[in-house]
Amino acid sequence: MDWLSVFRRGIPWNELASLERSAVAAAVGGERSLLAAEPGPTLTCGRSGGSGEILAPETELARRGVAIASVARGGRWTYHGPGQIVLFPVVRLRDLGLGRHAISPFLEAFRRGVRAFLGERGIETSSAGGPFGLYVGRAKIASFGISVRQGIVSHGVAVYLTPQNEGFRWIHPCGVPDQALTSIAELGGRTDWPEAAQTLVNRVAESLVFRG
Repeated sequence: MDWLSVFRRGIPWNELASLERSAVAAAVGGERSLLAAEPGPTLTCGRSGGSGEILAPETELARRGVAIASVARGGRWTYHGPGQIVLFPVVRLRDLGLGRHAISPFLEAFRRGVRAFLGERGIETSSAGGPFGLYVGRAKIASFGISVRQGIVSHGVAVYLTPQNEGFRWIHPCGVPDQALTSIAELGGRTDWPEAAQTLVNRVAESLVFRG
C-alpha cells in the first residue's frame, strides 16, 4: 500500500494534532500517512517534561503568539514553528511487516531516511550527540519524538530548514541547557519548503520498507 502524503504550511498546532488523530484512526484500517507541516510557533511538552522547564512567562509567550501544547510523544520540551518541516509518519507497525513493539528498527529506518534527505543537501549527520536527534558536530539539526500506542506509530521528526535559535531560547531543548542548534540554511543547503518537504517525504517513504 502506498503512503497518503499531506502537506500543510502555516497550520496551527491544534489543527495539526487533529489531522494526526484522524490519521491514527485511519491507520487502524491499514492506511499509512505521512503528514508534513510547517506549524505556527508552538512549544510542545512530551511525557517527561514539566511546566517549570519553560524559561519565559506564559504571558510573554502569548503576547508573541506562541502556543503551548502537551503531546503524547516521549521526551520533554521542544519548539516548532516557521522554518521547520515537521513530519509525522502514522502507520501500524504490522503493516510494515514489523511486530507491534518493534520500534527500534522503525526508528532506525526513519532516521536513515532523514539522514538521506540531509545528505542530498550536502549535510553529513550523526546521532552521536544523543538518541533523539541528528547532529552536525555538536549542533542539532533534527529532533525525533515518537509515540507508539496499540502498535500504531505517530509523531515523528522536526527538521530545521532555517535558524531556530529565537524559538528555542524559551526552553532547554529536550532538557539540555545551551543545546547548540544549526539548520540547512546555515550550512548552505537548499531550503525551498515545498521541494524540501516533498523530498523528505519521499526519502522517508523509501526508508520505511522492510523485508522479512
